[in-house]
Amino acid sequence: MGITLAVLLVSGSSLAAIAAWDVASSVKPGVHLAHLDQTPGDTAAPAPAADVSAITGGVNLLLTGTDTRTGQGGAYGTAAELAGSSGAGNNDVTMLLHIAQNHQSVSVISFPRDLMLAVPACPQADGGTASPSSRVMLNTTLSRGGLSCVVLTIEKLTGVQIPYAAEISFDGVTAMSNAVGGVTVCLASAVNDLYTTNAVGGVTVCLASAVNDLYTTPPLHLAAGQQTLVGADALSFLRSRHGIGDGSDLGRISNQQLFMAALARKVQSGGVLGNPIALFSLAKAA
Repeated sequence: MGITLAVLLVSGSSLAAIAAWDVASSVKPGVHLAHLDQTPGDTAAPAPAADVSAITGGVNLLLTGTDTRTGQGGAYGTAAELAGSSGAGNNDVTMLLHIAQNHQSVSVISFPRDLMLAVPACPQADGGTASPSSRVMLNTTLSRGGLSCVVLTIEKLTGVQIPYAAEISFDGVTAMSNAVGGVTVCLASAVNDLYTTNAVGGVTVCLASAVNDLYTTPPLHLAAGQQTLVGADALSFLRSRHGIGDGSDLGRISNQQLFMAALARKVQSGGVLGNPIALFSLAKAA
């Protein structure tokens, strides 16, 4: 009995160590926010590690979703898709998150991608600088100067200092929705998108009426009431806009906020934080 327990303990410790190594080894290099350099113009200065848990007081973080098809593969690897968006892509999703002073709640503001605004000078990866503009579309700022340019633009618009930022692509959204094994949300509209395909597993949503959208990839068909989304379906739901509300980005923003709130609740639940396998999957996806 004692030997068996010892073997189990050693095996468990080994598996935990392997899992930790696997997650750590898969972490990609961070993106440096050039405007935070201590030396003006020194864009090569290393960025400090982002340890949000150690920060006291409120925290501001910008979340950007890129529509780039580069490196996404599958349906997005065609010549037509890559011609639509490649490289850095457009920041079709721009959200400012504020963690409260007591770290007990989070507020999120979404900025419509078609918002026309002034953009400041943005540092370039090659050491140059993109000139400021008095009136451009918000979703062009990522391709204009990377994540730093998006941050600088929102800082100029809001007057809020943003020391942290993150970027997610199509495959990142798919991986996150798969990792948590399902999210329950309740929507006012169902989705009927002729260009999306149904996936398995997932994110559960409750819909009250149908939404017709012919523009997302893959096709999405969701009747009113609770539905389960995962993977490609979750991505299509977050991207769909032509069949929601007035077809503008505002309806899509509502769905994105709803989905994120439900995802946050799911991550906080015991089903994820209390499940080593789910937690490992979530860490790998992140």
